[in-house]
Amino acid sequence: MDSRFIVLCLMLLSSSCTGIKLEGNGYTDIVVAISSGVPQDNTLIERIKDMFTEGSMHLFEAMDNMVYFGKVTILVPPHWSSKDFTKATTESYEKAGIRIDKANPGYGDAPYTKQYEDCGSENEYIHFTPDFFLNDDLKHFYGSRGRVLVHEWAHLRWGVYDDYNEENPSYFSNGVQATRCSKHIAGQHSEEVAFCREDKHNAASPNLQNEKCGNRATWTVIFEDSVDSVALQSLKPLQSPPPAPSFTVVQRMKRVVCLILDVSGSMAGSRIRRQWQAATHFLQYIIEDQAYVGIVTFSSEASILKKLTRIENETTRMELIKSLPTTAGGGTYICKGLFKGLEVLREDNLDALGDEMIFLTDGEASDDLNTCVPGAIGSGAIIHTIALGTSAAQALRQMADNTGGKFIIATDDLTSNMLVDAFASLTIPTGDYTKEPVQLESIGIKTAGWFNGTVSVDSTVGNKTSFLIIFESSLPTGYIQSPSGYIYSLRDMISDTTAKTITLKIPGTAEPGDWKYSILSGKSQSLTITSTSQAAHADVPPIIVKAHVNQQVSNGSKPMIVFAEVSQNYRSIVNAEVWATLEPETGAPEIIQLLDNGAGADAFKDDGIYSRYFTKLVKGRSSLKVRVRNKDGQARFTLHRKSDVVNDKVKLNLPKPPVKEQPLVVGNFTRTATGESFEVSFVSGAKPPNYPPNKITDLKAEIKEDTVFLIWTAPGEDLDLGTAKSYEIRWSNDHEMLRLNFSDASLVNTSAVSPQESGSVEQHSFNIIIENGVTIFFAIRSEDKDAVKSKISNIVHATKVLPAPGLNFIIIIIFVCVSTISVCFCVVVKRRC
Repeated sequence: MDSRFIVLCLMLLSSSCTGIKLEGNGYTDIVVAISSGVPQDNTLIERIKDMFTEGSMHLFEAMDNMVYFGKVTILVPPHWSSKDFTKATTESYEKAGIRIDKANPGYGDAPYTKQYEDCGSENEYIHFTPDFFLNDDLKHFYGSRGRVLVHEWAHLRWGVYDDYNEENPSYFSNGVQATRCSKHIAGQHSEEVAFCREDKHNAASPNLQNEKCGNRATWTVIFEDSVDSVALQSLKPLQSPPPAPSFTVVQRMKRVVCLILDVSGSMAGSRIRRQWQAATHFLQYIIEDQAYVGIVTFSSEASILKKLTRIENETTRMELIKSLPTTAGGGTYICKGLFKGLEVLREDNLDALGDEMIFLTDGEASDDLNTCVPGAIGSGAIIHTIALGTSAAQALRQMADNTGGKFIIATDDLTSNMLVDAFASLTIPTGDYTKEPVQLESIGIKTAGWFNGTVSVDSTVGNKTSFLIIFESSLPTGYIQSPSGYIYSLRDMISDTTAKTITLKIPGTAEPGDWKYSILSGKSQSLTITSTSQAAHADVPPIIVKAHVNQQVSNGSKPMIVFAEVSQNYRSIVNAEVWATLEPETGAPEIIQLLDNGAGADAFKDDGIYSRYFTKLVKGRSSLKVRVRNKDGQARFTLHRKSDVVNDKVKLNLPKPPVKEQPLVVGNFTRTATGESFEVSFVSGAKPPNYPPNKITDLKAEIKEDTVFLIWTAPGEDLDLGTAKSYEIRWSNDHEMLRLNFSDASLVNTSAVSPQESGSVEQHSFNIIIENGVTIFFAIRSEDKDAVKSKISNIVHATKVLPAPGLNFIIIIIFVCVSTISVCFCVVVKRRC
């Protein structure tokens, strides 16, 4: 590839990619997306504008006059009606940093930020409810909307955590202390919004900010670790108030998609057939009714096989499928395909704004990409790109990254089924998951015998359920059995020996329960099965799985984390079995189990977000697929709650509106999700990194008489994989000693402690002679076989408390509770973080 194009792509990535940006002193490209489930109310738009206008001044003051909210785009649902809305381009609900939707059952109308990456990392999104904006009475519970926005913005953009704890508003450390950010409580009220700095920071307070961010102040994390740290260090305060934010209201109407398919010579044989299989599945089951679809092919020349066609019924879908290419030959002229695709998208209204391209190729470009890629990116279209094989053009990632599209690779391993999965993942969510397809299963095997398995259809899905079997060479035999025992034989299915597919469509709503498939190959060949369904009820969203990695491009310097979020209608699903398959372009795939245990890569236990570090990095591009199932019926719903925003008034917080409990039973279910692919690029000649054991983040301590009891989750040899070699436990009566001079603190004898496998529960006890009422601090770090040490764990404290002779224990409890109430009041009065 021309080096000029690489430079161009880097320039585009730094200036045109989607996502929030800090341009000068103002934040731009902020997208606020309103879910399709929200009824139209134009007052909501005005309240959003008011919140940002007020919040911009609070942000400006809190950040020493350095930054403010600049440009905000509000994405309204397709069903809203107004002549004032402009056409959306790359904005989407799924990638919006701020979302407005119905209440999360665990939070009610309380705002919160979906936050599960490392301290300092930019997070997923802020969630607001329509009532938060429309019901002014809620300000009595949560404070002014502008202040709430700044509070949540710090979580979203800068990856800081709360430094208060409403569940534990006080702690005992040489006396009852308030869980707070400031070291001292003076009781003076201030209306300003501010972030704690090191000179005021209470590093010993048991809160998430200290636990997750190494006991550092919010201000320190923002300026040293956040995505904006470098820019903020170079910014100078403005000498005058900032301009008010500017707002644009946009809307995504009908979905318009053009398939741009490679039919060059290298696509001949199995690749052109696999492209047909995947595109057919997309047109048959994935693309929604009333969408418009066009089809373009390219090789040495480009051709329009189908102009934009509205999907109205099964007949329309079959017409599109019949237009798909089945032969290949010629060169790989990517620009000709892009130009022809833009021509198709501009048929309806002379532009491609907000339309989509699904661009697939298996080769490097035969033409000069500088002549077409910038124009395609600048067209306003969303470009999803699929790289088939190891030679597909590097430009595919740049086009996807710069337009809000998805980038996915598919190898030539037929059992991975990744090409079908790639097409199946290309949806544009609007927040209403009842209208979107759900992939229940996608799995493959190479065998000459039986291919058996179970697909669990739970009560949240069942409509438009289908099974797609793809075989490599000869038609297999077999059957699919419903939960009640009805047998669907090959006679009930549609077999296509040319396309190498067998399809079963379940009429009506599929029976809930375990559907069993048994396929007999007859000869050694690759077989795959894909099962897709949709919501069984229009008012009940299905169980969904979202998968991604924390870095789309990695050089190995920062650990890579794999995430899978399992939920239903915002309710987290815990105790599921979750496996991630990471498949490189060449070599064997790596399969790892993701955990929701609050240790290692996982930020919070039982929040429905399953995580794991991925350490076996392979240079090149890799795909990601996650499979989820209810293991032995152990999965359950949980209402994962977060502390509410502290009221900014000079009075005790009012009780928050009650949250209605939901049934916690989860039936059997299976799900498969495909995440965007990622790329690893080591410096030439460099070896893959030797990662240390992960930082222990859940250390807990307790003192009973003269015995200290410690408990934590075992780290791994490499981050959270494998088994560490040894532990180093130290204690001190000085918190700062452990934090800043860990090696100088008192050492605990751990010669009898042999680390267990990562994820295991570790326990250790030892004797210590201290006086009653004295608080001791503890920390731990581990070491691997190469003497590489982990970071120091979270610092915990424990106090030796013995009841005074003759003092009634109930009186002690009452005393502590009363003390807690008075301290809580002080925190509310002085709350400034």
